[in-house]
Amino acid sequence: MQHNVIFIGSQYRSNTILYEYIKRTLVKSLISIDKIAFFDDNDKALFLALETMLHSKSKLVLVCSKTSFSVVGRLLCTLTEDTQTVKDDMLLPSKTDVYTQDAYLLNYEQTQVNVMMAEVAKKVPELLFDELSHAVILNIFEESGSDIKLLLSPLAESFDIVFRVTMFIEGWYTVEASSLKYGELTGFISATSALLENKVIATTNILAYVIDRLQKNNKKVTTAESCTGGLIASLITKESGSSNVFDGGIVTYCNEKKIEWLGVDENILINHGAVSEETVLAMSQGAKDVAQADFALSVSGVAGPTGGSKEKPVGLVYLSICTATLHKAFPLYLQGDRNYVQIQAAYHAIKTLILSDKKIFF
Repeated sequence: MQHNVIFIGSQYRSNTILYEYIKRTLVKSLISIDKIAFFDDNDKALFLALETMLHSKSKLVLVCSKTSFSVVGRLLCTLTEDTQTVKDDMLLPSKTDVYTQDAYLLNYEQTQVNVMMAEVAKKVPELLFDELSHAVILNIFEESGSDIKLLLSPLAESFDIVFRVTMFIEGWYTVEASSLKYGELTGFISATSALLENKVIATTNILAYVIDRLQKNNKKVTTAESCTGGLIASLITKESGSSNVFDGGIVTYCNEKKIEWLGVDENILINHGAVSEETVLAMSQGAKDVAQADFALSVSGVAGPTGGSKEKPVGLVYLSICTATLHKAFPLYLQGDRNYVQIQAAYHAIKTLILSDKKIFF
């Protein structure tokens, strides 16, 4: 079943912080969102869009501003031949059985409609769908997309599962698997993990998973970042429990701070430059020594759109990891705008951390 979301209110277009918060909250329950649409308050096109969606046999989330919340209720009543009634001081369609403060669930034919009011600086109401966990996300490493499809297709047929494969970054694919009528998701996950040993992590939140595995193994991680500007550290510390595994990271954007804070030899920077394998190796070693962490990740590169050269073009990023038994660096050749290069580099660092110790993470 598809998961579709309609945002109704101009604030969701302009307030990207609010929009990202709502979307992030919805994905935690829905796992994925198939379609997203935006309408301003009192947009005349909304009526026809709702009419189409009500016949889509989907789970439909209508995210409303305070202004549009009552308007949407009236439109739904018109489309479903219903009337509004007062329930707990809220004006709702009379056929509504499940509701909480600022949210209600309406069932129409084979479509479930979850209407919610989401305002600035307020907590998003919980989804009220009766079933929310008929799909899982598998993170698969060190396999190609075509091989994953080939290998998982027989398993999917055997366990009555449908799945789709998406490349997240190079060397890291996500597989969204959903159960059909007699599907066995647990069996599918187990069989996939056995087939692709030490390559599969079943979780919708990979960062929370990484933190949990580090904590259970009494390990800590640190970062030394240049072109990502602290983004790796930000990804880690967004998750609850990160303080148990992350004491701190260092952002050294200029060469002087790489020397002063991380102990990078000045000759390395003179002879090889800040964007080099030698520099990130020294950065990861310096970060590990300073933080006394078990894992140290470092990154330096040309995020763009300016600053590149023929020898070191925009998108060239060097990544290094340092542990008690492993110290290596390698180049990444990334494409996209500045922010996309940065976020790709950050997730390559997370992937490198995961693959550096399969006993801990798999």
